[in-house]
Amino acid sequence: MTNQYTLFEEYYRKWIHMYKEGSVRQITLDRYYLTHRELKKRWPRVRMCDLDHYIYQKLINDYAEDHEYLTVKAFHHHCKAAITDALDDGILTRDPTRHLTLKGKQPKPKKAKYLSLLDLKRVLNQLKLGGRADTDWLIFLIAKTGMRCAEALGVTPEDFDFENNTLRINKTWDYKSSKGSFQPTKNKSSIRVIDIDPITAEQFQKLTRKADPDWPIFVPKTKRVYTSTINNRLRIYCRRAGVEPISVHGLRHTHASLLIYDGVSIPSVAKRLGHSNTITTQQTYLHIVKELEARDNQKIMENMVRLS
Repeated sequence: MTNQYTLFEEYYRKWIHMYKEGSVRQITLDRYYLTHRELKKRWPRVRMCDLDHYIYQKLINDYAEDHEYLTVKAFHHHCKAAITDALDDGILTRDPTRHLTLKGKQPKPKKAKYLSLLDLKRVLNQLKLGGRADTDWLIFLIAKTGMRCAEALGVTPEDFDFENNTLRINKTWDYKSSKGSFQPTKNKSSIRVIDIDPITAEQFQKLTRKADPDWPIFVPKTKRVYTSTINNRLRIYCRRAGVEPISVHGLRHTHASLLIYDGVSIPSVAKRLGHSNTITTQQTYLHIVKELEARDNQKIMENMVRLS
């Protein structure tokens, strides 16, 4: 029975089982269990009744010694969710997370997240696009659509509408599992239909003509797909093109950035990316929005000068 003398790591494990298993995606569930492993390794003897403001701050400080700030913040978010339920259930009488000070190591220098239009063209020119749907075609499709890698891996021939030049995104591929399987999208907003250009549509119509309509076009039936393989291939092409290497997720950022730079509205970009709201899009690409605002302000001033 869970009470104030229950170990914190044990309560947290039971909390995951009770509230998270079956209600979140496997990849999210794995993160909760990763937090549990950290709790069990670092603070195996801390009981629920031991949790006060000082003890919890020390726990977070210990974790922050070898983790970056954002990682510490996510760790705290997981712990606090369980602690909040413990408060509601009367196991704790005071909230040990109040007035918490979050710390963390200095983040490593950030690598390039997206490419310019010219650099993207240089990279795409390195691709060896043959008559079989392979890693190069996967890279090409993500660059053209801004899909998440797991979404692109889950694409089947049936998802294409070649008459209307559209692509339906309604599932992902669980590449982290040894067997691999279809999984739901990240959220309901991720289920969407996006436009693709006629040339890309024609290319994939040829590629998928004889493919199994219900099997992912980029996933061999007898082999496992690794994102590290995809990222390594992309880095090779970036170096050959003479540009700063990016990850395959960076192609998604590149796609969105180029659309925003070209004047596509934030709501339209958010819908194409499958973001749950426009706030996510604005926060992710805030640097571009500010840059465009500065450019617009310059145009406004130039127009005002003409009227003088």
